[in-house]
Amino acid sequence: MSDLKTLNGEYENFTAPAWRRWPSDQARVVLLPVVTLIAVILVWAGVTAALDIPAYLVPSPQSVVAKLVEYWQFLLQQLAVTLGETFVGMLVAIAIGVPIAMAIAYFKTLEQMVYPILIAVNSVPKVAIAPILVVWLGFGWTPKIVMVVLLCFFPIVLSTVSGLRSTPHELVDLARSLSANASDSRRYHQLHKRGWPLCFRGRDFLG
Repeated sequence: MSDLKTLNGEYENFTAPAWRRWPSDQARVVLLPVVTLIAVILVWAGVTAALDIPAYLVPSPQSVVAKLVEYWQFLLQQLAVTLGETFVGMLVAIAIGVPIAMAIAYFKTLEQMVYPILIAVNSVPKVAIAPILVVWLGFGWTPKIVMVVLLCFFPIVLSTVSGLRSTPHELVDLARSLSANASDSRRYHQLHKRGWPLCFRGRDFLG
């Protein structure tokens, strides 16, 4: 029995040689996606060359890189426009969604009136709304910003409501025992500690 314990102890303390432990877990996180991407590009290039697929159907990696180099200035300009529209839409969604989420979380009657409607509207595919927005608002920034607001608004509201409701009552009671009034305890524990993290978790989910 003692020999068995000794063997188990030696097995637990055993460290594999460095050459067997390479690559490390950190290196694998970086190397595996890179190797996979290179393999996909090689297969892509081989298939398009072997089957002689027309470029208008499936362009080769070489032609894609050539077009990226040729139109890099135009692509950067359009990327800046897209990022600007996304940023403005997210700000508007947060500015509208967080107050609505706080009102829903604090007032039971408002929750019963609005919350089911929000969940039902959230189930509507946003892609189906895009053509309607173009017809109503035309082209330009406005319909795109409205689409970003629609995409961000519902996850932010639902996540923030969930965070505000998940505050343990013990924390609120502790804050009140330390001479904090109801508004202070709500603002600190429910919003700062619970609401904001889940609010931005809803935002990250979109990303």
